[in-house]
Amino acid sequence: LACIGGFGLGVYAEHFDNAFWKFSGLLVIGMGVLWWLAGWWVSLPIKKLADQSERLSRTGLASALRHLPVGRRDEIGRIAKSLHTMGVIATRSHMEARSLRSTLDQRVVRATKRATSELKRLVMRDPLTDLGNRRFLNENLELLFDSAKASGTDLVCVMIDLDHFKKVNDQLGHEAGDHLLIFLAG
Repeated sequence: LACIGGFGLGVYAEHFDNAFWKFSGLLVIGMGVLWWLAGWWVSLPIKKLADQSERLSRTGLASALRHLPVGRRDEIGRIAKSLHTMGVIATRSHMEARSLRSTLDQRVVRATKRATSELKRLVMRDPLTDLGNRRFLNENLELLFDSAKASGTDLVCVMIDLDHFKKVNDQLGHEAGDHLLIFLAG
């Protein structure tokens, strides 16, 4: 093809000597103008679109979405609209994920506090009567003394010994014994 083109130009130059150089000059200028227009109309918008897409992927900022050429009615505009839509969806998903993570963290904290509180209660109290046990007394005795002293009231400790309680369990059953203990604790 290059040979045929060269041959054609040679024949044209031979036949139209002076006009050939004028035509060639106009052709070069015209090609330069077309090259510049192609760069301005096609290459520059593609470069800008690529730069904005890279900025969006690098920073993740929604502000990069504002600079996409979504108003164009050509392929670049269609690509820009698609990138804009994907960016909006990604931003929305990121915000929803952050909100869900925060909600989950709050729920974990509340559940942990409740479980810790319940475990502490179980460790400090008798499961049947809900009365404080020896560990409860060890941890709260000083506080109870200080409170009674500060308020000028007496501190009373009650201890009940049930004689022959084993007979209640043996003759009436453990459920009856449990009811008796709950009644006395109340």
